[in-house]
Amino acid sequence: MVLHRDLIFHFAVRNAILEFGAQALIVATGFDTFKDDPLGYFKLDSSSYYAIGRVIHSLKLPTLFVQEGGYFVAALRENVQQLIVGFEIIIDI
Repeated sequence: MVLHRDLIFHFAVRNAILEFGAQALIVATGFDTFKDDPLGYFKLDSSSYYAIGRVIHSLKLPTLFVQEGGYFVAALRENVQQLIVGFEIIIDI
């Protein structure tokens, strides 16, 4: 689950992208921020990527996701799915 401080970070990144004036995004999706990544020290769980997808979607910019990698983590499929589903969902608040 995404913590409050994570959402603050996500919206700070969102605002920085908007202020920069980006016309499109290329998102490198390595998922090394996942809590069970053997080489990482981050603590995101699979549902965190759903929230990240929603933040990216809220930018309303043409977006290309590029999967990075080099090793397999069991939750990779779930993490990718969460990101894409979060990106596709349209929620007007």
